[in-house]
Amino acid sequence: MCDVMVPIPNITQQQALVDEYQTIERRIQINEQLCQKLEETAQALYRKYFVENIDPENLPEGGWRWGGKISEVAEIRAGGDRPSVFFGDKNRYLFGSNFFQMD
Repeated sequence: MCDVMVPIPNITQQQALVDEYQTIERRIQINEQLCQKLEETAQALYRKYFVENIDPENLPEGGWRWGGKISEVAEIRAGGDRPSVFFGDKNRYLFGSNFFQMD
């Protein structure tokens, strides 16, 4: 293994490789900084709209609460193995925005 000859690029090619490597490293660093700024912006917007600017006068009666059941705020009209909404006619279902007639 000690007798293996490894080709070494000339200094111009080495410098070109280093330049490309540094360009890629700068792009990665800029993308990481951009991601950090976007995260900070998202957190600031969340705080602004959902924490700081809450008007206590316009909260739901009794305030906000955690927990509870979906059935307390919505009527479940269909379920089981079909992602559909039942419309009283046992053969008619809504999938997305399309009606399907089942025979």
